[in-house]
Amino acid sequence: MTTESENLIKNLSFCVFDLEATGPNHDQDRIIEIGMVKIKNMEIIEEKEFLINPKIRIPDFIQKLTSITNDDVKDAPIIEDVIDEILDFMGDSILVAHNISFDIPFFSAVLKRLGKAPLKNKSLCTNLMTKYLIPTLISSNLNYMCSIFNIPHMKAHRALDDARAAGQLLLKYLEFYIEKEITKINHLYYPRNRFELDRKNFRRGTNNNEIIDQLKKITIPYLITIKGKNGVILFALPSRGTDKELSFIEAHLTKLDWSMVSIKLYGPYVEALIHFAHISSKLPPETLQEILDFTKIEETNKKDLPDFFITNHLIPGQYVVFQTKALNTNSQMVFTYPAHRKKLYQFLISRISKPDKRKIKKAIFPSRVNDLIKNHLLSSDDIFLINKELPMKGTEAFFSKLNKFVKNNKNPGLFPKKHI
Repeated sequence: MTTESENLIKNLSFCVFDLEATGPNHDQDRIIEIGMVKIKNMEIIEEKEFLINPKIRIPDFIQKLTSITNDDVKDAPIIEDVIDEILDFMGDSILVAHNISFDIPFFSAVLKRLGKAPLKNKSLCTNLMTKYLIPTLISSNLNYMCSIFNIPHMKAHRALDDARAAGQLLLKYLEFYIEKEITKINHLYYPRNRFELDRKNFRRGTNNNEIIDQLKKITIPYLITIKGKNGVILFALPSRGTDKELSFIEAHLTKLDWSMVSIKLYGPYVEALIHFAHISSKLPPETLQEILDFTKIEETNKKDLPDFFITNHLIPGQYVVFQTKALNTNSQMVFTYPAHRKKLYQFLISRISKPDKRKIKKAIFPSRVNDLIKNHLLSSDDIFLINKELPMKGTEAFFSKLNKFVKNNKNPGLFPKKHI
């Protein structure tokens, strides 16, 4: 049966386009290529592309970037000869690009220069959509997004191939919006805090079985939070999704008079633990005691905690490093490896050599919550513990150990392809 969300999306028409130009200046630079794809009923139904003679020389770095040479465009039409065909193809569709803040102003400047009416089309940016839907992603460029979602993209910085790739990315995001049961077109343009793929909220009136069924589908760690009236936290649990944990959660869903249930995905379990620790003081004392009793820490590990630790992030290929004494977003860095190895090393050294300048506030949690985090850190194979002496020995010693950790701890998660 077709849902309201499907009907809403399928009735929309999109024109995804990409421009290649001699440079970024709207006044001085000129278009050298435009690629467009038309999407209707959740399918790409038509394509069009033009090489365009800019009537000025294409700079060497643009030729290298796009593989479009001056010879390629010398016999191509000028923009005046194809602008009407371009506008006809766009029609009244919603215009989409992966960097709309460049493509729309640049194209609008061309229209103004040619004495054409300004665009009245609504517009969407798949780059911005990425940042709304997957806020923990450290890069949203088109190449990277195509690699995450297995979208073919053979010729980056060629207009039609970029438009096709952005079109496929848009279709993927529209599927997500349908899954999230979008009810208003405006939510496509202003989706903040509404459709993130790493979290889901259930409001009062939702059947408890629906929530448990959702939890059973999750294959990575998560934090569930149950709130009552006025946002008061009634219950929370960092979970790996075991049957025992699900039964514990279900019991609290049944007995509590709740208004909102929130589920937030995390890559490593330790991140769910840390976020639980930050809200633990807001829980009713007897509930916190019950949750900590449920975790059954038999004995606190007597070893000292390391100064830092690294673990896999929610998104495969990304990692997160924490400064142990603080355990908050100000004391962590998300990075890719080996691309960000220099940045990672600088992060560690700056906090080791100049600790006073950072003014990092020490994390203060209830003692049994501290024990929960400590025991997990010191007993887990999927966490790389770092005492400050290791980075200070130099890059070779540090990266040798990190390389071994990365090799032996591949992220098995499929987020964001598999999400909540």
